[in-house]
Amino acid sequence: MEVQRRERRPTRVSERRGWSLRNYMALFIVALLAVAFGAALVVRGMAVADARQSAAADANFSARVAAAEIANELALLQRTTANLAANPQAAVILSAPKASCTLTFAGGMLFTAGRLEVVQPDGTVICSSGPLPSGAVYATADWLPVAVHSPVIAGHFNDPITHQVSAVVAAPIGSGMGAVVGIVGLSVLGPNLSATFGGARDLEFLVTASDTSSVLAQSLQPGRWIGAGLAGTSFATSAGPVERRGIDGTTRLYGESTVAGTSWTVFAGADKTAALLAADQYSNHALAIILAGMGVMLVIEFVVYQRVAEPVRRLSLVMRGSLPGLAADAVAGPGAAEVIALAEDFDQLMASIKGELAERLTREHAATVSERNYRTLFEGHPQPMWLYDMDTLAFLNVNDAAIAEYGYSRDEFLAMTIKDIRPPEDIPKFLELYATKTAGFDRTGPWRHLLKDGSSVQVLITSHEVTFGEHNARFVLAENLTENQRLELELYQSQARAASSAELNRAKDEMVSMVSHEMRTPLASLVGFAELLSTRDVTPEQRKEYLGVMVQEGRRLTSLINDFLDLQRIEGGHMQLHFASAD
Repeated sequence: MEVQRRERRPTRVSERRGWSLRNYMALFIVALLAVAFGAALVVRGMAVADARQSAAADANFSARVAAAEIANELALLQRTTANLAANPQAAVILSAPKASCTLTFAGGMLFTAGRLEVVQPDGTVICSSGPLPSGAVYATADWLPVAVHSPVIAGHFNDPITHQVSAVVAAPIGSGMGAVVGIVGLSVLGPNLSATFGGARDLEFLVTASDTSSVLAQSLQPGRWIGAGLAGTSFATSAGPVERRGIDGTTRLYGESTVAGTSWTVFAGADKTAALLAADQYSNHALAIILAGMGVMLVIEFVVYQRVAEPVRRLSLVMRGSLPGLAADAVAGPGAAEVIALAEDFDQLMASIKGELAERLTREHAATVSERNYRTLFEGHPQPMWLYDMDTLAFLNVNDAAIAEYGYSRDEFLAMTIKDIRPPEDIPKFLELYATKTAGFDRTGPWRHLLKDGSSVQVLITSHEVTFGEHNARFVLAENLTENQRLELELYQSQARAASSAELNRAKDEMVSMVSHEMRTPLASLVGFAELLSTRDVTPEQRKEYLGVMVQEGRRLTSLINDFLDLQRIEGGHMQLHFASAD
């Protein structure tokens, strides 16, 4: 209790203490997590910026290349129509419409579908690379009046023959005689741009008129968007020059370029989500590296904490009773030597206190159990039974069977010792055997017990040690010896005496043989060293050594003589011989 009062007593020293090492470790972990989080954010931001920049650069490059390729193919078609218009045969065909003619359209990489035609000023086609239409199919075309006088490139023409939005490249024949017209479909332009220049990012391509009010080509859904206006679409309402939503609502990073010689604008857009996916992967890899490094640092900190602070903390917990086990075990291994020594001293103190408490509790529990068993088995047993104190030999309790058998009352028994129920001549033998009794189960007899009326009975005694209250007692069961048991006992004693005599003779022979042999060695040593001391000059050191050997051999000779004398005492019946196995 004094120890507990000391632990609970508040001290002013604790109020002046700074942070514990555990708090500093926690602060270090928080700082480490903050640095790791900041590094992850920086890496993430840099990766996103790099991914955006790379996607925008790819989009700008693809838009420039696509615009250049469109300009090249339109220029090639323009040269083709100009060359055909300058051919004198074109004027002949216009003057003689029924004359035979042959035109061939060679598509390019982007404009794969189209035709070449010779058209009169009224819109009638008189020669075509495709099927020859009838009638003035181009009479209402707004580009025709200009085309019969000068070259024309028109980007938004609803072809009355194919019923598709097409581009027109025309060159005049003579002055107002007619025109050579190249018509190419725009529905294949967008998919061809994507297939040719889309690359690994699968770019979306959008070709618009100069004011970006209408769609000339689109790679994703050309059938829906070609010829449609852009007003009101997510693409038109997006404000960003690079990042904007496409006409399908997907946010992309766009690059743009103008087609040379036309008013067309080519937009190439990289999907923002796909572009940032690589940034996510890179940032995840970087985050994994950061986490791995942080994990290593945490492991190092944990090891340092285990080696420095944890032994002290665990020792404190053991001292306060919050942690079970020994203090030395709690701090063993990583703890400092001083901490371990302190823990061992504390364990010794607690072991002493706990040992005293445990011993007291054990005695109390053993007394309770012994009393309960005694009440159950002792009182109603038909054989005489009693308990006596092993120190004073006084009776502690007797059962009713003993009172009835021996004739003494309970009070008379409790005023006697177990020597009082034995004949005087049997008491020395009883005391001799009593001194060698074992703590466990013991069965001896026959013994003569005196009854109150002066008669005696022979009994077999069965006993074992118990705790009775505050006494170290022995429980005794006295069983009357029957005639058969008496005969069996006499036979057994006779056999035991014969066996003991045989063993004694064998032991005597072995002892005599051994002693006669062993006595020669110490006698020879004593005689030899005595002669050396008497016939030679020896140094003090040698004299001391020789005398020591002589003393040792003399003691050995004395032991052999004592063994021989013991053998004589055994043979004379003055000492008992007990046989036991030995290693």
